[in-house]
Amino acid sequence: MQFSDTTNKSGIIQDITFLLGIDTNGYPLPDRTRNVNERFRQVWHMIFESYGGWKFIDDNTADTSTGVPYADQTITSGTGLYSLPSGSLTIEGVEIKTTSGGTFNRLFPITH
Repeated sequence: MQFSDTTNKSGIIQDITFLLGIDTNGYPLPDRTRNVNERFRQVWHMIFESYGGWKFIDDNTADTSTGVPYADQTITSGTGLYSLPSGSLTIEGVEIKTTSGGTFNRLFPITH
């Protein structure tokens, strides 16, 4: 479902108008957006709190021997920031593979 679809009137914003019978003058777009984002956050929180240890695995990015989802990134000396894969919701660990010997070294976050 799209956030807003003014052509077909099938977006979340248009559903709010339909269900409440209030246009964007009575319930402004910034308020709708904020409330939709907050409910979205609450739903994802409930999902992550109740998932019971199950993990979502995308077959296109799972290690076939372990079934664990992963992403590879080539790193460059002197580069400090890297983008996460677009489908990432949580990160459970980061490892760096050395060029000599191919050993994986787990990285630990630095707290503020």
